[in-house]
Amino acid sequence: MDNVLIPIAIDIATGKRVDVADVANGADCGCVCQSCEIDVVAKQGDLKAWHFAHNPHSQRKAVRVCDVSFYSSAKVFIRQLFLEGLINAIKTPDFILQGLHGATEVVTKSQSVTNFVVDELSPLHITLSLGAHKLHLYFRHRENVSDLDTLPPENGVLAIHLDHIEDAYFNSPSKRTFTETITQFFESGDAGKEWLYHPKLNSAKQQLLIKENNLRPAFITSRQMRNFNESLAKRDQELVTGKLSCPKCKHEWKGRNYWDIHVKTRFKKSTQLDQKNQAGDRKIRSGISIEFLCAKMPNLAR
Repeated sequence: MDNVLIPIAIDIATGKRVDVADVANGADCGCVCQSCEIDVVAKQGDLKAWHFAHNPHSQRKAVRVCDVSFYSSAKVFIRQLFLEGLINAIKTPDFILQGLHGATEVVTKSQSVTNFVVDELSPLHITLSLGAHKLHLYFRHRENVSDLDTLPPENGVLAIHLDHIEDAYFNSPSKRTFTETITQFFESGDAGKEWLYHPKLNSAKQQLLIKENNLRPAFITSRQMRNFNESLAKRDQELVTGKLSCPKCKHEWKGRNYWDIHVKTRFKKSTQLDQKNQAGDRKIRSGISIEFLCAKMPNLAR
């Protein structure tokens, strides 16, 4: 504890974890360390965020080597606040999928979840019952490397980033108590929360795939392109009027080279549209690839 600022300790009289703001200052706090169980003092100064520290004059002997950390303390204290009914709402963030070609699909919008019941507590998560549904609050921080294999896949899983709570308490200019910091984190704002899974995720992925397929460029192989250019060159020679026409959009123009006049010119125009139309990229994938911009943006053929 001497190297880590911990705002939580165990009250000797009640055996419950208490916020440093809810006890007397100094050695009169009547608390012990959560890990080694020696006496602590409450540090309620003006320079640092309030916290507990080991009392060097403690008459108690350590029952074990102290391994207390902010994250382990925060997880236990958060569970206690939920059980005591001091956290009455959870503001969930947006969950929006982003495709490679610019398509998006909303899984769920940000909302305030209330009227929940604490269903299960574990070292890694809290399970809340919301009628017929369940929501797992999964604790994450820079020291946490565990996975989600133990959580049922049919329920929502919301990551709670304890690092954000730590920064909000120790680095905030406002002198909020640790309890106030936690309740404000859960009840307002989206920062520090992240959807890891949602019951609507799979259906949203299917909808996103449909949108992506509609936006994905049309690719042709190098052989197809060579045959395509040969057919256009033959048509170019056969046109007595000196006009060319695209076999895809039927647009006609004067000239002899399909690539330079039709495709390349269209690509420049599409770039100037600032992606107003979701087709502006030419990519190379297993050979030469061409996007028929005329099929995506018929207005350019006019």
